[in-house]
Amino acid sequence: TQIRALKKHGWIDLGDDRRLLLTPAGRSLVSRIAGHRATLTAFFRDVLALDPCLAETEACKIEHLLSGPACAALLRLVRLFHERHPAALELARALRAEPASCPGEDRCELCAELCLLDTGVLAP
Repeated sequence: TQIRALKKHGWIDLGDDRRLLLTPAGRSLVSRIAGHRATLTAFFRDVLALDPCLAETEACKIEHLLSGPACAALLRLVRLFHERHPAALELARALRAEPASCPGEDRCELCAELCLLDTGVLAP
């Protein structure tokens, strides 16, 4: 079923020896997804300071779902961190100082309608 779907999209062909071959469109898709994974891994590892293994695992989970524009925006942010841009360094300090918990009894602006802690979004 999956092979039929890949052929239908024009991403693979069957070679003379009955081996599966990527078409140019298939190679382009693989390249794009690999770029998404690399960008996401760098974002999780270098911007959010996640453990490298966790960063890779998380990137693998969502690499296929990321759009080109979203990936380009993340890449611009990651590039600022890699270039040690002063604003990126300040953001990194602020991110690392921010606790992963609610600021108090009152709901913050982010949790105005539904507390994200109550939903388990911050669970490990």
